[in-house]
Amino acid sequence: APQGARVEALMAVGSIGAPSTGALLRGLLADPNDELRLLAYGMLDRREKEISSGLARERKLLESAEEIDDRDAVRVICGRIAQLYWELVYQDLVQGDTAKFALEQTLIYAERALRDDATDGARWLLIGRVQMRRDDLRAADNALLQALAYGMPRRSVLPYLAQLRFAQ
Repeated sequence: APQGARVEALMAVGSIGAPSTGALLRGLLADPNDELRLLAYGMLDRREKEISSGLARERKLLESAEEIDDRDAVRVICGRIAQLYWELVYQDLVQGDTAKFALEQTLIYAERALRDDATDGARWLLIGRVQMRRDDLRAADNALLQALAYGMPRRSVLPYLAQLRFAQ
């Protein structure tokens, strides 16, 4: 395709935070066209920086909530931190050891969010998705069933259960 059309397509795709777009942008880092390569790098870098700054902001809020022993705030903030770490992996912004680290941090913070309220179905769903990504199918199964038990809509959990059953 002509360069102008490729740039337009890249701009349209770059605004979507889906896992397929991260892989597409990463693939363009090897494109022979300098403009496309730099644009893809800039988009990936911008996304990662946005999430990283969100993590820094949430960690500061977490420290403040811990200082005053506000358990409800700690739970909510830990949930947001877990979600931000997950976004790094989900959007394919991190790979290799960095992705493993992000998955571990997602689990740590999601489980911490569940400490004072284990009835958060959304957190259980997140844990199930992380465990599937880590190939811990037993833990994923348990977490997805907990998500259902604690009120997550079946339409939100069943696709992951189907994927899990296929992997099993």
